[in-house]
Amino acid sequence: HWPETAAELGSIARQLTSAGHFISFEYLAGWLYFHELAHADFNTGGDSNRECTGVVAQADDGSVLQVANMDQTPVAVRNL
Repeated sequence: HWPETAAELGSIARQLTSAGHFISFEYLAGWLYFHELAHADFNTGGDSNRECTGVVAQADDGSVLQVANMDQTPVAVRNL
C-alpha cells in the first residue's frame, strides 16, 4: 500500500501547510509507522487487538473527508 499511503500523507501535509500548520511528509510517515508498530504485539507474535475508529464522509461540495482517532500513546495524539 506504500504508493497510496505516500500520496495520502503528502496530501495531508500539503493541506495542513496551506492552512498555516507546517507538517512534513516525513513527520507524518514517522507517526504512521509508529502507530502501526504500536498495534503489533511482538512478544507473542500475534495482534494486540488494539484498533482505531474511522469515518469517511462526503461534503456538499463533493470533497471526501476521512477522520480517525489514534488509540495509542502518547495520550496527546489519541484524538488527532
